[in-house]
Amino acid sequence: MQHLSGLDRARAALESGRRFPAGALPAPVAASWERCRALGLDPRRPPEPEVLPFAEVRRRREAVGAMRRLALAEMQLLHAQIAGSDFMIALGDADGVVLDTISDQAFSDSPAGREIIPGSRWSEANRGTNALGLAAIERAPAAIHGREHYFAGHGRLSCMAAPILGPDG
Repeated sequence: MQHLSGLDRARAALESGRRFPAGALPAPVAASWERCRALGLDPRRPPEPEVLPFAEVRRRREAVGAMRRLALAEMQLLHAQIAGSDFMIALGDADGVVLDTISDQAFSDSPAGREIIPGSRWSEANRGTNALGLAAIERAPAAIHGREHYFAGHGRLSCMAAPILGPDG
């Protein structure tokens, strides 16, 4: 008899439209999957990519200029520490729009690397459960590993995100 992990059971339930087994997923992931399902997103079909025009990306970058300058310096530092490990570092805004990315060549050349670009929208409503979208909604750090992503096609990725909040919250 084959024993399925909690994630395997939850994934099978998600893809067949059934209720997820209680406790099979971390609570934030289960809540995100429910929100995505309520939006009518099909976890078996790839999402439609949405990329904003560069003029809109520039406007969004300018709106968070001081924070962006500090973040880019930290992104460069991190890049120097993990270079060559098939990775991407991205900065997004509160709407889940990617503003900047730094990655190694292996990741840049991958399908995911070609989708996570400045101007791409990674909110839950657009891309299902993912760390950037979840951190924006929860206003807390988020990690989504492999098949915890709502869309099956993102199942090979692991991503982490943390919101950058101002002194006013």
